[in-house]
Amino acid sequence: MPGHHYRLFVIDGRLVTAVRWMPARVAGDGVHTIEELLANANRDPGRGEAYGYDFDFGKKRARMAPNAEMMRMLGAQGYALSSVPTARPDRAPAWYDDYRIRRRRR
Repeated sequence: MPGHHYRLFVIDGRLVTAVRWMPARVAGDGVHTIEELLANANRDPGRGEAYGYDFDFGKKRARMAPNAEMMRMLGAQGYALSSVPTARPDRAPAWYDDYRIRRRRR
C-alpha cells in the first residue's frame, strides 16, 4: 500500500497533532562522498543520541551511522560510502515508501 507514514498523537480520543515521518537522508552535491555527507549532517546541533519512538519533540534527532540496512539500501541504488553522488533534490527516493511499508508488515 503506497503512501506516507504519519505519527498521530491522540489524547482522550482527540487528535492533538500529526507528524509526517521522513527517513534520515543526505543530498548528493557532486563533490563529497556519502561518508562525508553523513559526517557533515551529524554536525548539525539538532542531532544527538537516538531517542526512540516517543513523542518528546524537544529531544534531538538521532545521528546517522552506517549500518547493515543503510549499506543494503545504498547497494540497491548502486552506491557505497565512498561514492560521490551527483546533486539531487533532498528527498527520499519514491521506492522507499513501498519498501518501508512492506518491511513493517513482517
